[in-house]
Amino acid sequence: MLQLCRFVIASSTPYLETSATLAPWSHKAHVIPLATPDRRGSSTGAPRDWARRPLQLLSVGRLSYYKGFVHLVEAMSHLEDCELTLIGAGDQRSALETRIRTLGLHDRVRLVGDCDDEELARLYQSTHLFCLPSIERTEAFGIVLLEAMRAGTPCLVTDVEGSGMSWVVRSGETGLVVRHSDPQALAESIQWFESRRDKLQEMGEKARERFQQSFSLEACSEAVSELYSEL
Repeated sequence: MLQLCRFVIASSTPYLETSATLAPWSHKAHVIPLATPDRRGSSTGAPRDWARRPLQLLSVGRLSYYKGFVHLVEAMSHLEDCELTLIGAGDQRSALETRIRTLGLHDRVRLVGDCDDEELARLYQSTHLFCLPSIERTEAFGIVLLEAMRAGTPCLVTDVEGSGMSWVVRSGETGLVVRHSDPQALAESIQWFESRRDKLQEMGEKARERFQQSFSLEACSEAVSELYSEL
């Protein structure tokens, strides 16, 4: 089917550059990312307190092995002044619960399960740092990153080859990118954020700007429309 197409759309540059399927058709490929509506203005939550302690961490996703949540839990064992809320359900829940108990983290790591959109929006806008510690290219993009950036939340992601995570998040600007499958690297980066609350706020503001410019529904719809006009 791809040989019949005039254009091929990929969701990120890293995914396009490492896709064996798309390699023969790279000459007609265009990168247009996934998008989500900008709903930040509809929130009635209180303004975020960047100086609040302990540092509030949030992670959202299906509790599957490739999400790497176990490494984030392990990282929490190297940290003290931090709390993690993990949203989602899946087959790794029991294993994560066991690891949390073993490490004695039950008072600082919460497995919430699924929650409604209103509660999730509140968490995105009240947390200090969003974490996505995935370990495989199955995490092709990370739409949850857009939801966090929409709320003005900086992101911590991993350097999985071929994933769009490290393309969506600009390391040092809208968050940080660290080695995947490395709890110590995650812990060190979280500690860096904890000691630099001014950087948290600055990166959060830049994350919001990047969302509006590159990942809002309006921006991506315009890019698709321009491509269609060439047909």
